[in-house]
Amino acid sequence: MRTIISVLSMIVIIVCLIWTSQLSGIDTREGLLVSIILAIASSVISWAISSFYSEKTLTAENTKLIDRIGEQSSEKILNQSKQLYSIEQYLDEKQNILLEKDLSPEGSIFLESTRNMIRLVRSSNNTYINDWTGVVSDKVKDSIIKQRNAQSQLFEDINLIRHVSPDKREKLEEKIEKASQDLPSYLVPVTTLKENHASIIEHIYIEDTTSIKKGRLKIYLAEDCYKGHVVGKFLSTFSNPPKKSTSSMEKAVSRDQQINTFARTGTVYDFHVGIKSIEYNIPLKKGIYEVEYCFEE
Repeated sequence: MRTIISVLSMIVIIVCLIWTSQLSGIDTREGLLVSIILAIASSVISWAISSFYSEKTLTAENTKLIDRIGEQSSEKILNQSKQLYSIEQYLDEKQNILLEKDLSPEGSIFLESTRNMIRLVRSSNNTYINDWTGVVSDKVKDSIIKQRNAQSQLFEDINLIRHVSPDKREKLEEKIEKASQDLPSYLVPVTTLKENHASIIEHIYIEDTTSIKKGRLKIYLAEDCYKGHVVGKFLSTFSNPPKKSTSSMEKAVSRDQQINTFARTGTVYDFHVGIKSIEYNIPLKKGIYEVEYCFEE
């Protein structure tokens, strides 16, 4: 509509100019009339032009505002997903403790159901991002989607690392470390996977046959931390990956501290041993820990 009015005003100005150029003389009344018509037409054109550019400026400002709100809202959504995932991790750890100690199968089932419900809430929470990707600019949209996908993949890798064999764990840990560095810190769940301060300083082989392998690891923690893990090598290989494993803490820095140990493997040549404090807010002290392990086919 604004364009039509501008064109008509321009036509009026042209007609007036042509008409006045063909007149041999213009009296005062005719000159005044032409001046008024030209002034009105010029004002209409000026209004149309200023309105057009004002609208463009307003649209640009609105786009910036929408982008800023979209980014802030998406950050809150992803941060909420991180918090929900942290609760999933906590429930998973509690469930593992119950399973390791063969305590309260009903409690374990309850924790599993609760964790699944939280996972569904987290999945639904992430869908709200789609509402914003439909209104923000393409540049902001790509950034939001990239962060969402990276965070989701990070969660999957952290879940996966608990079940992979020791030979694959190191590469997966490197992947988690890189993903954690690429994402803003407020979108990364609290995890000590990337802060492993444990190392083997001595490996004592107690028994080594084709069906059973038993030994003791002296593990050194370089700093106070809540858990640590190491990868050991069998003196000789199994014929098949062992199906049974046990572990126990033989010596610790603090005798009174409750420490959980585990020994796992999915290969015939190496294994994974971990130690973890199971007391709330009490880390493992820096020093040497001795863990005895046994694997059987």
